[in-house]
Amino acid sequence: MTQTVFEKMKTAISVLKLDFTTEEFATFADDQELSEEAIEAVQTVFSYISEKKQQTTVQTLLKLSRLPKKAPKTFENFDFSLLKSRDLDRIRALPSLGAVYSHRNLAFIGPPGTGKTHLAQAFGYACCQHGMRAYFIVTALRPPDAWGKRIPASSPRSSPSLLAVRGLLRAPSAWRLWASAWGWASIPP
Repeated sequence: MTQTVFEKMKTAISVLKLDFTTEEFATFADDQELSEEAIEAVQTVFSYISEKKQQTTVQTLLKLSRLPKKAPKTFENFDFSLLKSRDLDRIRALPSLGAVYSHRNLAFIGPPGTGKTHLAQAFGYACCQHGMRAYFIVTALRPPDAWGKRIPASSPRSSPSLLAVRGLLRAPSAWRLWASAWGWASIPP
């Protein structure tokens, strides 16, 4: 089923957060006696601007996330066939971002080279692609260092939907303390 010109216009107006309705546009088009081609041209411009705004938003979110920009890790370039886990179905479901929508934490635990960081970065990248804030940190905090640790000045000023931490937190209590200090959804190493 294809959208009408006015449905497309409504979507674009919503994305652009304009104080303007499709009813107002329809009235304007009638008053100005705009042809069908002119109405479609206006709708095309609105759609183009809204698409451009969405792309700019995603690029800004990716920039602020501190995810690597060169050769980004995505779910598309991850080889799920190499995984051997009893929770393989849950790992394959990560691209749906169900953990973010259900407000659950994720923990990728395993030996080096198994794809934990790749999956965490891919999850953050997917969050940004869907308009959610993400923040990726590489750290090497150990429990004695974690107590009373101040949040770095480079931390984001608003709460992201995802905080991905890659590093070494050796005790669960240290992780809980550190993650609770941030108060965000988190992926421990």
